[in-house]
Amino acid sequence: LETQFFDMAILDIMGVDGYALLEIANTKDVTSVMLTANALSSDNIVKSHKKGAAFFVPKPDMIDIVSYLNDILEAKEMDKSTWWRWYDRLGANCEKRFGPDWQKDDKEFWTKFTYI
Repeated sequence: LETQFFDMAILDIMGVDGYALLEIANTKDVTSVMLTANALSSDNIVKSHKKGAAFFVPKPDMIDIVSYLNDILEAKEMDKSTWWRWYDRLGANCEKRFGPDWQKDDKEFWTKFTYI
C-alpha cells in the first residue's frame, strides 16, 4: 500500500492490524473491504464503516465476494454509498449470528444506516 497503487484492497481485521492498513489505504484513495472471522461483531461492522471501509464481509460469506465487490463498483458509478446494499445482503445473517437485538449497542448508527 505504501509503494504501489491498488484499485481495491481486502483487509483482514485480525492478525495484520487491518484497521492500521485501512488508514494507509484511505490516505492512498484505495477502496478497502474489511474481512474477518474472529472479529465478527456489530462493533466491528460499525467501526469499519466509520473508519472509511467500503464494505465489511464476514469470512463465512466470502463465497459471495464477487457480488459484494460488484456492489461497490456499481455504487461508485452511481455516486452512492458503497454500503448501499450491505444491509440487504448481510443484515439477516447478522441477526442469525448475533440474535434479534444485535444492533442495540449503536441504535443511532443503525437507524441512520440506510441513509448513509
